Amino acid sequence: MSQDMNYVARANQTVSELAAKVREKNLQLEQLEHSYKNKIRALDEYFKELQKNYPLPINAQKDSLPSLEDLVPPKCNHCNEIIEMDNYFLIPKGYKAEEPDSPIDTPSGVTSQPIHSTATRPHKKNKKVSCSFCKELGHSRRDCPIKLSQQIS
Repeated sequence: MSQDMNYVARANQTVSELAAKVREKNLQLEQLEHSYKNKIRALDEYFKELQKNYPLPINAQKDSLPSLEDLVPPKCNHCNEIIEMDNYFLIPKGYKAEEPDSPIDTPSGVTSQPIHSTATRPHKKNKKVSCSFCKELGHSRRDCPIKLSQQIS
């Protein structure tokens, strides 16, 4: 009997946890739906503004049209705060500086040194490591011959 009650209690707890997760996901879905509706509303306003201010034929040049960012300022996805473009700048991820072709391009007094990647350098074994087991220099505890010989016997 007690096993059945224990099983029912665990099943009840599992169902309540699942219900809490479903409720949480529904709240997230409502937030996403609200943000998408705001974005669609902003796009609708943008298109209405374009139609009112720029009734151009289809073949007209698109260079003279304002961008969406000009009419509707961008907002942060997390806090919905308007992002000022003066506060941020872009940093490219894979940027490599170009080396000058001739010595004339380099500033005076500055010598160019080859750039070495840390991943391509061969690893030097540090011989100044002291073993914490036998206190000798030149090896670590895992490579200690005294400790290894004691483990074998």
